[in-house]
Amino acid sequence: MKISGINDSVNEQLFFFTFGISIKDSCEKKKQKCVEKAYLDFCRTIDYKNVNRLQKNNYKNQTYKLILDLLEWYPQIDGKNYTLFDDWHCYAIEKMIDKPKEYQEMFGELQITVGQAQKWLNMSIKYMRMMGLLNKDIKSEYIHIPIDNYIIDAARREGKISELFDVEGLGIMPTFSEKWSKIADYKKYLEYQQAIRQKLQNRNCNPIEWESEAWMAEATVRTEETLKGNKER
Repeated sequence: MKISGINDSVNEQLFFFTFGISIKDSCEKKKQKCVEKAYLDFCRTIDYKNVNRLQKNNYKNQTYKLILDLLEWYPQIDGKNYTLFDDWHCYAIEKMIDKPKEYQEMFGELQITVGQAQKWLNMSIKYMRMMGLLNKDIKSEYIHIPIDNYIIDAARREGKISELFDVEGLGIMPTFSEKWSKIADYKKYLEYQQAIRQKLQNRNCNPIEWESEAWMAEATVRTEETLKGNKER
């Protein structure tokens, strides 16, 4: 990936500071770094029972490989087939949730939830797509959006989310009652993704494209509200 209008030196710095990689690195290394960065986007929600550095590194490395293998394995299909992607995604999440069972001493009864696994997998896909590294058979219109507090609030809003971005909320309430990191029911998770997909089909927009703008717009709104609150104190 190269950002147009920016010289090679700045592009190189952006790659290094964001993903810890060089533009000249292999595709395999870039993909690995995408998955590693995606882990950082949700790992604060994991409550490890016993933190053993070696076991933790082994767990992360094995799951990195699992995610990369799952993405590489994605079946080849022709035309639009959302159901096949959803079935593959469900299978991938199940495999990710099973992995901590091999580290019972470290996790105890607290395993990885659907909410945590979707964040890891969906952010990995998002980063790879941004960098042009995603399996070509995974079409943009299939992709699930990474669910977090910002996206839940953005999707709930009606009308324009922020004056700084030309993106509107969807007026959609979540189909789950718990925090995103505690989602345990994949069916409820998928219902939410499908509701967003259906809403955006009417706007001729892919969910992942909406998510990129909506997340930034929601972040801007939150920053403005924080600054306003500080001034009023």
